Amino acid sequence: MPCNITAPSSDDVVTLVLWYKGDMKVPIYTLDARKGPIEKSKHFPSKQLGRRVHFDLHVRNPGLTIDPVKGEDQGIYRCRVEYKRYRTLSYMYELKVIVPPREVNIMDESGQRIEETIGPVDEGSNVTLICEAEGGSPSPSVTWWRDSVLLDDSYHITTQGYIRNNITLVHLKRSDLSAIFTCHATNNNLTVPTSNSVALDLNREYLLE
Repeated sequence: MPCNITAPSSDDVVTLVLWYKGDMKVPIYTLDARKGPIEKSKHFPSKQLGRRVHFDLHVRNPGLTIDPVKGEDQGIYRCRVEYKRYRTLSYMYELKVIVPPREVNIMDESGQRIEETIGPVDEGSNVTLICEAEGGSPSPSVTWWRDSVLLDDSYHITTQGYIRNNITLVHLKRSDLSAIFTCHATNNNLTVPTSNSVALDLNREYLLE
């Protein structure tokens, strides 16, 4: 998050740079240049952020860096710059943190988790698969796929807060044997979706001649 620390005039200097988060009265980061030039200023990160935060003066647009970013870092940030002569200036930023879904589980109609393989189920029968995604901010979309073909993109939030998508495979055929069904949960286009896949095992019907 950049913060303009350029002095408004050649005869003025920055004395303090204070970063605040939300309504906090205590700064999360302090750059103190009251006793010398800003290049030799002292840096004081808060205990809350510790080594995850630093203010880099040696780049074209100096600013506060948080690395690694956590979900709890989301919020409103304010950079307050105090000068020796000029009035104090403030800059505000809203940091939005994307948290990928933690886990995707596939279950049958009874709520039992399915690991790797569905079935075996009978040829000609129907089977319902339930996909639940846990976590994620913002809430993820949950979709069902067969190979690269989208099967269903409808989902809802359960009373427990999970994101769920149910799909029913109707009148299973021999061509469905070993088919791979994948559930994707995603809330951004920057990271790989959180996914889980199962293969279909089928009891085939044999016609007697």
